Amino acid sequence: MIDDALHDEVEEALKCVAPSWPLQNTVAVNPFWFMKDRSFIEALSSLESATHASLVWPLDHYLKDLEGGRISEAALERALADESKVSSAPIPETIDELIEASRNEIHAEAGHPTTLILSCAEAFLPESRWNVTIINECGKHAAAYFDRRQAIAGLPSARNKEGFFESWKQEIRFDRSMDFFGLKGLRDCAREFAEASSREAIAVMLHELAIHSHTERVLYMQRLITTVIGWATHFRFHEWQAELTNTATHIQTEDLLAVRMIYDLACFRAANEMKQRRPEIDMAIAHWKKSLQAELHTLSLRRIWLRAAEYSFQDTAAVLLQGFTSSQASLPASGSPSFPELTTNASGEENPWMHVVFCIDVRSELLRRHLELSDSGIETSGFAGFFGMPVAYQKSTEARETSRLPALLAPAFHLEESAACRQNYDLRARTFTESYFRNLRKAPISSFLFVELFGILALGRVLRRNLTNLRRLFGIRVLPQRFRDRGFDHTDPYQRAGISHADRVQLAENALRRMGMRRFAPLIVLAGHGSVTANNAFGSSLDCGACGGHSGDINARLLASLLNDRDIRASLAERGVSIPDETVFVAAVHETVTDEIYLLDSRSSSARERNLLKRAQDVFAKASLAARKERQASRTRRPTALPHRRAHDWSEVRPSMGPCR
Repeated sequence: MIDDALHDEVEEALKCVAPSWPLQNTVAVNPFWFMKDRSFIEALSSLESATHASLVWPLDHYLKDLEGGRISEAALERALADESKVSSAPIPETIDELIEASRNEIHAEAGHPTTLILSCAEAFLPESRWNVTIINECGKHAAAYFDRRQAIAGLPSARNKEGFFESWKQEIRFDRSMDFFGLKGLRDCAREFAEASSREAIAVMLHELAIHSHTERVLYMQRLITTVIGWATHFRFHEWQAELTNTATHIQTEDLLAVRMIYDLACFRAANEMKQRRPEIDMAIAHWKKSLQAELHTLSLRRIWLRAAEYSFQDTAAVLLQGFTSSQASLPASGSPSFPELTTNASGEENPWMHVVFCIDVRSELLRRHLELSDSGIETSGFAGFFGMPVAYQKSTEARETSRLPALLAPAFHLEESAACRQNYDLRARTFTESYFRNLRKAPISSFLFVELFGILALGRVLRRNLTNLRRLFGIRVLPQRFRDRGFDHTDPYQRAGISHADRVQLAENALRRMGMRRFAPLIVLAGHGSVTANNAFGSSLDCGACGGHSGDINARLLASLLNDRDIRASLAERGVSIPDETVFVAAVHETVTDEIYLLDSRSSSARERNLLKRAQDVFAKASLAARKERQASRTRRPTALPHRRAHDWSEVRPSMGPCR
């Protein structure tokens, strides 16, 4: 029988699993997202035993920092005072008592290691390496379940939209892998739950394992799910996306937990069958039960040291920043910024001829500095790289749309790429035809004959790549392929999608006000960022996190098309946002591996605008060169004259590591 208590225990155990985004659009994720209602120390307490890892430095590290002067005595006194207000247990009252208690704790931990929460395979039969094998088996089944046409023959259950637990029960009837490793009772265990849901199976297994208390159950399930934490985060990702879009999904992290528990139950039964032959199994089971009942040790000492280290860092940073506070400009008043006419600012200083808006990414800071130093008439600012465009966008060469906004948000508008001229209508068909020929490389027979039969089809691509490399060799700037529009119309996809004029005006106004733009230069460049690398599985991690793990060129184009629209500008003026007629918005992309800035859709019929764009390209080229030299000087003693080689070098696994420093 399933009660509310079990539901709460499963939810509590799964809080240690945060979503992680796939390689196609990697974004940074807070690993403690579902523990955000707790303090950092509370999250540390609940995870340390389950993950067998500490989230703070050991005590001897803090003692060395104290001796080296990196932690001050004043900071320690503040941390002791803070801890005395929140801790119910007795704590040291003076710094000397704290140091002595810390040294005693170090000696105690060395003599009596921390009790670890173990799975049955780890606790009873460590020499069989069943634990490692089970983790690999779970990964094998999860990989097959999430196959998206990579495999020649996929799982029928995955195509039928069944849950992972149901899919695994079907496949395990024929999979004898664990039989060969000595765990012959696994398929019998799975057969017992043929008609059960994942929650029902979890309840039955916890009862058979005699794990009854709330703490024991949560710790045990946490330990099991953290052994397959990588796949668990992928299950969470699908749950997150379904919740974000308010749609149902058959993918549940709880299914993975149930499968992992069945493997562990099979190990438990195997260990019980070995009692007659191996008496030490009884002792192992008793020790395992005791580990589940053990209270987590207090972390008061490390909490004190952690706070003291934070206070010391803050004090040091405050001293370093003190010299800069007098030169800081006063912050604007709260509320929406004003939009004065484009003449001069309040101090009488002339307006810049170009304003470049970058993503608030650390890799843009160096380039912004070199731009402003190269020309006093250039002003830069930072803004979230999706430029306030809450859209999902589908390129003509993609099978499905992609969200071009922060991962925590749901898209408000759904846009689709459209060809600007008739001859580009067949691009999608041509792309999928090429994809078909590429898939022939994986077929059992055609893979052996693929090069002989279709190798000539790659000749055009090889020639284009060599021509591009030659142009770069002679210093000719070439827009990377991924940022080219390929003849598609980006002027007003909102109108084509049926989005009302009022909504488009609201989007434009929100973007301008949140940028804090108080004056308008003749040329305003909206520079998203992206990266170009070769043979890099983690290439999307170098792209814009605010764009959902994609490059920011699409978002920059979308906002520029709105702000250049005369009807939109007229409506903005009625709302008090007057954009001068001579101001033009141009989309650009900052390629973060080589620090190049490429102007997108920069075609113009006006001679004045062409002159501005030519001047901007010259300034960008000089600033990019200066930024590359500074980055290379900090990364290597032998700077290369051809930075593009690093981006296209197949052996370079971290092409953008230098710019990230």
